[in-house]
Amino acid sequence: MKLEFLSRLYFALRRDVELAYKQVETQRLSLETKLNRLFVQQYEGASAWAEISDQSPIFFDISILAKDFRIHQIQADLDWLKTLL
Repeated sequence: MKLEFLSRLYFALRRDVELAYKQVETQRLSLETKLNRLFVQQYEGASAWAEISDQSPIFFDISILAKDFRIHQIQADLDWLKTLL
């Protein structure tokens, strides 16, 4: 979630609560889509890595770590958005 979302939300709340609600819902749906895509990529990456190397643990693959980090960021954003609804 980008910080400009907060700016849009601020002005939407000053103008129309319903508009603000729609922005929160749109943001939530966008984040859920990204999260689902990352889960699929994470699973594919982990299984591909496991096939390549049985000797190195998965947590040493930086692409898997980066996706896992992003997944947790999005989940935190979604949790915060749910407090607004």
